[in-house]
Amino acid sequence: MRYCPDCGAGHECEAQAAATRTDPGVEIARIQADRDVTLAKLGARQQREELETVQEIAETEAEADVIVGVAQADAIAAELGAETTEEPEVIIDAPPVDAEPEADVEELPPVDGSPVPDAAARRARGLGMW
Repeated sequence: MRYCPDCGAGHECEAQAAATRTDPGVEIARIQADRDVTLAKLGARQQREELETVQEIAETEAEADVIVGVAQADAIAAELGAETTEEPEVIIDAPPVDAEPEADVEELPPVDGSPVPDAAARRARGLGMW
């Protein structure tokens, strides 16, 4: 029971009852606002759970990639370790760079009208690659 602000008696006055009543439009708007807040909370929770799941998947994939990389590195190291236990023999089957060309190399005939360079000029010019 409430006390009347007008007379102070313990009863329900019409003025007080009218003041506590709200407009139906206001009540509907309040209910819709509560609904919107609840839906927003549900959506935020769902999105947060999806992001956590994506993060867990990414972490698991990263851990798997690390494990695979370590296994590959170990396999390569084992393979290289098996090959490098003995000192490999290096065989170079190429003539030294400063060697003179062999004398029995046949010279091509010059093109008509072109000058014939001598051997010293050809050696000074090099191979002409760079």
